[in-house]
Amino acid sequence: MLTTESAPPLEFREDLVILVPEDHKDWKNNSLITQLLAKKKAENGSKYPECSFNMDLGISDPETSLLLQIADDSPFKGKRRENILNPKNKYVGISFMKQKNKFCCYLTFAK
Repeated sequence: MLTTESAPPLEFREDLVILVPEDHKDWKNNSLITQLLAKKKAENGSKYPECSFNMDLGISDPETSLLLQIADDSPFKGKRRENILNPKNKYVGISFMKQKNKFCCYLTFAK
């Protein structure tokens, strides 16, 4: 059984938001996401000692998306769950994009 210590609510921070690209073909482009995350870290300097990132595609209901990220039975191997439930994470930046029947959400966590 997986156990974790309680964590306080995450505080939304605009400066952690990584905007979802307009072109849905770029939504899961790993090299682009890596660049965007590196840029965000550089912009914030030493403000946040560590950042982590989650992405969800296709689930447009926020509660369902969060629940599935916590279950995390995906190729991410529990990493999304760890990011959400990590009691050391204090802040979150959230962005999303919906285009016709496509949906994408980016979450950036920071300590």
